[in-house]
Amino acid sequence: MNGQQIVSLTEADLHNIVKNAIYRMFNRIPLANGIYEITDESKLKRYSKQIWRILQNSYNTLGGFKSYSDAEEMSNRISLAVIAVSDRKIVACAIYRDDLGGQKLNGCGTLNGTSEQKSLLRSIIKEDIENFQKYHWVEVSYPLEKWFKEMNGNPIPSSLAHKLLHKSKSKIIELGDGVHYKRAIGNTNEMVTKAIYGFKDETIYNRVVNNLENYCNFNIYDKFKDYVNSLPKINEDIEYIDNHPNKDVALAMEIIIQIGNVWEDGIRELTPSMKEYLIASLTILNRTDKNKQINALIKNGNYYLNHMEVLECHNYVDYIIIPAL
Repeated sequence: MNGQQIVSLTEADLHNIVKNAIYRMFNRIPLANGIYEITDESKLKRYSKQIWRILQNSYNTLGGFKSYSDAEEMSNRISLAVIAVSDRKIVACAIYRDDLGGQKLNGCGTLNGTSEQKSLLRSIIKEDIENFQKYHWVEVSYPLEKWFKEMNGNPIPSSLAHKLLHKSKSKIIELGDGVHYKRAIGNTNEMVTKAIYGFKDETIYNRVVNNLENYCNFNIYDKFKDYVNSLPKINEDIEYIDNHPNKDVALAMEIIIQIGNVWEDGIRELTPSMKEYLIASLTILNRTDKNKQINALIKNGNYYLNHMEVLECHNYVDYIIIPAL
Protein backbone atom coordinates (compact mmCIF):
# COMPACT_ATOMS: atom_id res chain seq x y z
CA MET A 1 0.00 0.00 0.00
CA ASN A 2 2.86 2.36 -0.93
CA GLY A 3 4.33 2.21 2.57
CA GLN A 4 1.13 3.49 4.18
CA GLN A 5 0.01 1.85 7.40
CA ILE A 6 -3.61 0.80 7.74
CA VAL A 7 -5.15 1.85 11.06
CA SER A 8 -8.09 -0.19 12.24
CA LEU A 9 -10.63 1.58 14.45
CA THR A 10 -13.49 -0.05 16.23
CA GLU A 11 -16.82 1.70 16.62
CA ALA A 12 -15.97 2.27 20.30
CA ASP A 13 -12.60 3.83 19.36
CA LEU A 14 -14.28 6.18 16.92
CA HIS A 15 -16.92 7.08 19.50
CA ASN A 16 -14.23 7.98 22.06
CA ILE A 17 -12.26 10.07 19.55
CA VAL A 18 -15.36 12.07 18.65
CA LYS A 19 -16.41 12.41 22.30
CA ASN A 20 -12.98 13.66 23.39
CA ALA A 21 -12.86 16.13 20.50
CA ILE A 22 -16.24 17.52 21.54
CA TYR A 23 -15.13 17.74 25.17
CA ARG A 24 -12.06 19.75 24.17
CA MET A 25 -14.05 22.00 21.85
CA PHE A 26 -16.57 22.93 24.54
CA ASN A 27 -14.18 22.79 27.52
CA ARG A 28 -15.95 19.75 28.89
CA ILE A 29 -14.42 16.94 30.91
CA PRO A 30 -15.40 13.28 31.30
CA LEU A 31 -16.54 13.57 34.92
CA ALA A 32 -20.02 13.47 36.39
CA ASN A 33 -21.34 16.23 38.63
CA GLY A 34 -19.48 16.34 41.93
CA ILE A 35 -16.34 17.49 43.72
CA TYR A 36 -13.03 15.79 42.98
CA GLU A 37 -9.53 15.95 44.49
CA ILE A 38 -6.85 15.77 41.80
CA THR A 39 -3.28 14.92 42.73
CA ASP A 40 -2.20 12.87 39.71
CA GLU A 41 0.23 14.94 37.63
CA SER A 42 -1.22 13.84 34.31
CA LYS A 43 -4.72 14.86 35.40
CA LEU A 44 -3.50 18.16 36.79
CA LYS A 45 -2.04 18.86 33.35
CA ARG A 46 -5.18 17.62 31.60
CA TYR A 47 -7.45 20.00 33.54
CA SER A 48 -4.97 22.86 33.88
CA LYS A 49 -6.47 25.01 31.13
CA GLN A 50 -9.96 24.92 32.64
CA ILE A 51 -8.59 25.62 36.11
CA TRP A 52 -6.39 28.42 34.78
CA ARG A 53 -9.37 29.98 33.04
CA ILE A 54 -11.33 30.03 36.30
CA LEU A 55 -8.46 31.61 38.23
CA GLN A 56 -7.81 34.15 35.50
CA ASN A 57 -11.50 35.07 35.57
CA SER A 58 -11.54 35.36 39.34
CA TYR A 59 -8.47 37.61 39.35
CA ASN A 60 -9.12 39.28 36.00
CA THR A 61 -8.71 42.90 37.01
CA LEU A 62 -5.30 42.10 38.46
CA GLY A 63 -4.27 41.12 34.97
CA GLY A 64 -4.96 37.49 35.76
CA PHE A 65 -3.87 35.05 38.39
CA LYS A 66 -0.23 35.91 39.03
CA SER A 67 0.96 33.20 41.39
CA TYR A 68 2.14 31.36 38.28
CA SER A 69 3.13 32.58 34.85
CA ASP A 70 0.81 30.27 32.93
CA ALA A 71 -1.25 27.09 33.13
CA GLU A 72 1.76 24.90 32.44
CA GLU A 73 3.80 26.31 35.31
CA MET A 74 0.78 26.03 37.60
CA SER A 75 0.18 22.39 36.75
CA ASN A 76 3.85 21.60 37.34
CA ARG A 77 4.06 23.34 40.70
CA ILE A 78 0.76 22.76 42.49
CA SER A 79 0.31 19.61 44.50
CA LEU A 80 -3.49 19.41 44.60
CA ALA A 81 -6.51 20.77 42.79
CA VAL A 82 -10.03 20.36 44.12
CA ILE A 83 -12.56 20.85 41.35
CA ALA A 84 -16.34 21.11 41.32
CA VAL A 85 -17.94 19.72 38.15
CA SER A 86 -21.37 20.61 36.84
CA ASP A 87 -22.71 19.63 33.43
CA ARG A 88 -19.29 18.28 32.39
CA LYS A 89 -17.57 21.59 33.18
CA ILE A 90 -15.28 22.66 36.01
CA VAL A 91 -17.25 25.50 37.59
CA ALA A 92 -15.29 26.04 40.82
CA CYS A 93 -11.82 25.11 42.01
CA ALA A 94 -9.20 25.52 44.67
CA ILE A 95 -5.50 24.89 44.16
CA TYR A 96 -2.92 24.05 46.79
CA ARG A 97 0.85 23.98 47.24
CA ASP A 98 2.75 21.70 49.60
CA ASP A 99 6.18 23.33 49.69
CA LEU A 100 5.43 24.93 53.09
CA GLY A 101 4.08 21.69 54.51
CA GLY A 102 0.55 20.34 54.44
CA GLN A 103 -1.57 21.66 51.58
CA LYS A 104 -1.69 25.47 51.58
CA LEU A 105 -4.58 26.98 49.63
CA ASN A 106 -3.15 29.56 47.24
CA GLY A 107 -5.95 30.24 44.78
CA CYS A 108 -9.66 29.59 44.39
CA GLY A 109 -12.56 30.84 42.35
CA THR A 110 -15.62 30.13 40.25
CA LEU A 111 -16.25 30.08 36.52
CA ASN A 112 -18.69 32.98 36.42
CA GLY A 113 -19.72 33.70 39.99
CA THR A 114 -23.23 32.29 40.12
CA SER A 115 -24.73 31.50 43.52
CA GLU A 116 -24.63 27.78 42.68
CA GLN A 117 -20.93 27.95 41.85
CA LYS A 118 -20.13 29.95 45.00
CA SER A 119 -22.02 27.33 46.99
CA LEU A 120 -19.81 24.63 45.49
CA LEU A 121 -16.69 26.61 46.37
CA ARG A 122 -17.95 26.99 49.93
CA SER A 123 -18.40 23.21 50.02
CA ILE A 124 -14.73 22.77 49.14
CA ILE A 125 -13.71 25.11 51.96
CA LYS A 126 -16.12 23.46 54.38
CA GLU A 127 -14.58 20.08 53.62
CA ASP A 128 -11.13 21.50 54.45
CA ILE A 129 -12.45 22.80 57.77
CA GLU A 130 -14.40 19.77 58.91
CA ASN A 131 -11.75 17.23 57.90
CA PHE A 132 -8.81 19.07 59.40
CA GLN A 133 -6.60 15.97 59.34
CA LYS A 134 -6.28 16.47 55.60
CA TYR A 135 -3.97 19.26 56.80
CA HIS A 136 -5.24 21.90 54.41
CA TRP A 137 -4.52 25.41 55.62
CA VAL A 138 -4.70 28.99 54.40
CA GLU A 139 -3.67 32.54 55.21
CA VAL A 140 -6.72 34.76 54.87
CA SER A 141 -7.87 38.33 55.19
CA TYR A 142 -11.39 39.67 55.04
CA PRO A 143 -13.75 38.76 53.33
CA LEU A 144 -12.50 35.18 52.83
CA GLU A 145 -12.03 35.01 56.60
CA LYS A 146 -15.78 35.61 56.86
CA TRP A 147 -16.41 32.26 55.17
CA PHE A 148 -14.09 30.46 57.58
CA LYS A 149 -15.77 32.09 60.58
CA GLU A 150 -19.24 31.22 59.30
CA MET A 151 -18.21 27.60 58.77
CA ASN A 152 -16.51 27.30 62.19
CA GLY A 153 -12.97 27.19 60.83
CA ASN A 154 -9.90 26.14 62.80
CA PRO A 155 -7.86 29.24 63.67
CA ILE A 156 -4.16 29.14 64.50
CA PRO A 157 -2.61 31.38 67.19
CA SER A 158 -0.90 34.35 65.59
CA SER A 159 2.31 33.63 67.52
CA LEU A 160 2.86 30.69 65.16
CA ALA A 161 2.37 32.68 61.95
CA HIS A 162 6.05 33.40 61.35
CA LYS A 163 6.90 29.70 61.69
CA LEU A 164 4.19 28.54 59.30
CA LEU A 165 4.98 31.22 56.71
CA HIS A 166 8.75 30.88 57.10
CA LYS A 167 9.13 34.60 57.72
CA SER A 168 11.19 36.56 60.20
CA LYS A 169 9.32 37.16 63.44
CA SER A 170 10.04 40.86 63.01
CA LYS A 171 7.89 40.84 59.85
CA ILE A 172 4.79 39.69 61.75
CA ILE A 173 2.99 42.24 63.91
CA GLU A 174 0.53 40.52 66.23
CA LEU A 175 -2.65 42.51 66.95
CA GLY A 176 -3.33 41.24 70.45
CA ASP A 177 -6.42 39.10 69.92
CA GLY A 178 -4.47 35.86 69.63
CA VAL A 179 -5.18 35.23 65.94
CA HIS A 180 -4.79 38.35 63.77
CA TYR A 181 -1.53 39.91 62.66
CA LYS A 182 -0.29 42.38 60.09
CA ARG A 183 2.44 41.86 57.54
CA ALA A 184 3.64 43.62 54.43
CA ILE A 185 2.11 42.40 51.17
CA GLY A 186 3.25 43.00 47.60
CA ASN A 187 5.69 45.46 46.09
CA THR A 188 4.19 48.42 47.97
CA ASN A 189 4.81 46.76 51.35
CA GLU A 190 1.24 47.59 52.30
CA MET A 191 0.46 46.29 55.79
CA VAL A 192 -2.46 43.88 55.64
CA THR A 193 -4.34 42.17 58.46
CA LYS A 194 -4.23 38.38 58.15
CA ALA A 195 -5.11 35.19 60.01
CA ILE A 196 -4.24 31.55 59.48
CA TYR A 197 -6.84 28.79 59.48
CA GLY A 198 -6.16 25.07 59.38
CA PHE A 199 -3.43 22.79 60.73
CA LYS A 200 -0.36 22.29 58.55
CA ASP A 201 0.41 18.87 59.99
CA GLU A 202 0.00 16.68 63.06
CA THR A 203 2.93 18.36 64.78
CA ILE A 204 1.28 21.78 64.54
CA TYR A 205 -2.04 20.31 65.68
CA ASN A 206 -0.43 18.82 68.77
CA ARG A 207 1.56 21.97 69.43
CA VAL A 208 -1.54 24.14 69.31
CA VAL A 209 -3.82 21.85 71.30
CA ASN A 210 -1.29 20.87 73.95
CA ASN A 211 0.33 24.27 74.44
CA LEU A 212 -2.59 26.59 73.78
CA GLU A 213 -2.30 28.37 77.12
CA ASN A 214 1.25 29.39 76.25
CA TYR A 215 0.01 31.04 73.04
CA CYS A 216 -3.14 32.73 74.31
CA ASN A 217 -5.42 32.91 77.35
CA PHE A 218 -7.26 29.67 76.65
CA ASN A 219 -6.65 26.13 77.85
CA ILE A 220 -9.23 24.38 75.62
CA TYR A 221 -8.95 24.66 71.85
CA ASP A 222 -12.73 24.61 71.22
CA LYS A 223 -13.13 27.66 73.47
CA PHE A 224 -10.37 29.46 71.55
CA LYS A 225 -12.05 28.46 68.27
CA ASP A 226 -15.47 29.73 69.41
CA TYR A 227 -13.90 32.98 70.60
CA VAL A 228 -12.09 33.64 67.31
CA ASN A 229 -15.05 32.76 65.11
CA SER A 230 -17.33 35.10 67.06
CA LEU A 231 -14.97 38.08 66.80
CA PRO A 232 -16.38 41.12 64.97
CA LYS A 233 -15.23 41.84 61.45
CA ILE A 234 -11.53 42.57 61.58
CA ASN A 235 -11.93 45.68 59.41
CA GLU A 236 -14.24 47.35 61.94
CA ASP A 237 -11.61 47.81 64.61
CA ILE A 238 -8.65 48.92 62.53
CA GLU A 239 -6.44 51.56 64.10
CA TYR A 240 -6.33 54.02 61.26
CA ILE A 241 -5.65 57.27 63.09
CA ASP A 242 -1.89 56.83 62.69
CA ASN A 243 -2.31 57.04 58.90
CA HIS A 244 -2.32 60.84 59.01
CA PRO A 245 -2.60 63.72 61.55
CA ASN A 246 -5.86 64.82 59.88
CA LYS A 247 -8.62 62.42 60.95
CA ASP A 248 -10.61 62.76 57.70
CA VAL A 249 -7.52 62.10 55.59
CA ALA A 250 -6.58 59.12 57.80
CA LEU A 251 -10.05 57.67 57.29
CA ALA A 252 -9.96 58.23 53.52
CA MET A 253 -6.60 56.48 53.34
CA GLU A 254 -7.92 53.52 55.34
CA ILE A 255 -10.99 53.07 53.13
CA ILE A 256 -8.83 52.75 50.01
CA ILE A 257 -6.45 50.39 51.83
CA GLN A 258 -9.38 48.18 52.83
CA ILE A 259 -10.79 48.10 49.30
CA GLY A 260 -7.30 47.01 48.30
CA ASN A 261 -7.60 44.15 50.79
CA VAL A 262 -10.79 43.03 49.08
CA TRP A 263 -9.00 43.24 45.74
CA GLU A 264 -6.19 41.07 47.08
CA ASP A 265 -8.74 38.47 48.18
CA GLY A 266 -10.00 38.12 44.62
CA ILE A 267 -13.23 40.14 44.87
CA ARG A 268 -13.68 42.32 41.81
CA GLU A 269 -16.99 43.94 42.70
CA LEU A 270 -18.08 47.06 44.59
CA THR A 271 -21.45 47.63 46.21
CA PRO A 272 -22.92 51.12 45.58
CA SER A 273 -21.98 52.28 49.10
CA MET A 274 -18.42 51.00 48.66
CA LYS A 275 -18.17 53.02 45.44
CA GLU A 276 -19.44 56.13 47.25
CA TYR A 277 -16.84 55.67 50.00
CA LEU A 278 -14.14 55.23 47.38
CA ILE A 279 -15.10 58.35 45.40
CA ALA A 280 -15.36 60.45 48.58
CA SER A 281 -11.98 59.18 49.77
CA LEU A 282 -10.31 60.01 46.47
CA THR A 283 -11.81 63.53 46.59
CA ILE A 284 -10.35 64.09 50.06
CA LEU A 285 -6.91 62.76 49.14
CA ASN A 286 -6.76 64.78 45.93
CA ARG A 287 -7.24 67.95 48.01
CA THR A 288 -4.55 66.95 50.53
CA ASP A 289 -0.85 67.72 50.57
CA LYS A 290 0.67 64.67 48.92
CA ASN A 291 3.24 62.25 50.18
CA LYS A 292 4.42 58.97 48.69
CA GLN A 293 1.70 56.89 50.38
CA ILE A 294 -1.12 59.25 49.48
CA ASN A 295 -0.01 59.36 45.84
CA ALA A 296 0.03 55.58 45.80
CA LEU A 297 -3.45 55.40 47.34
CA ILE A 298 -4.83 57.86 44.77
CA LYS A 299 -3.31 55.81 41.98
CA ASN A 300 -4.65 52.51 43.35
CA GLY A 301 -8.01 54.00 44.27
CA ASN A 302 -8.57 55.24 40.71
CA TYR A 303 -7.55 51.83 39.40
CA TYR A 304 -10.09 50.08 41.64
CA LEU A 305 -12.77 52.57 40.59
CA ASN A 306 -12.11 51.88 36.91
CA HIS A 307 -11.73 48.11 37.17
CA MET A 308 -14.21 46.93 39.81
CA GLU A 309 -17.76 46.29 38.68
CA VAL A 310 -20.57 47.90 40.65
CA LEU A 311 -23.38 45.50 41.45
CA GLU A 312 -26.75 46.76 42.64
CA CYS A 313 -27.76 43.27 43.76
CA HIS A 314 -24.78 41.84 45.59
CA ASN A 315 -24.37 38.50 47.32
CA TYR A 316 -21.92 39.96 49.81
CA VAL A 317 -22.73 42.28 52.66
CA ASP A 318 -21.13 45.71 52.63
CA TYR A 319 -18.05 44.52 54.44
CA ILE A 320 -15.98 47.55 53.49
CA ILE A 321 -17.09 49.90 56.21
CA ILE A 322 -15.78 52.97 57.84
CA PRO A 323 -13.57 51.77 60.70
CA ALA A 324 -15.01 52.15 64.18
CA LEU A 325 -14.67 55.71 65.46
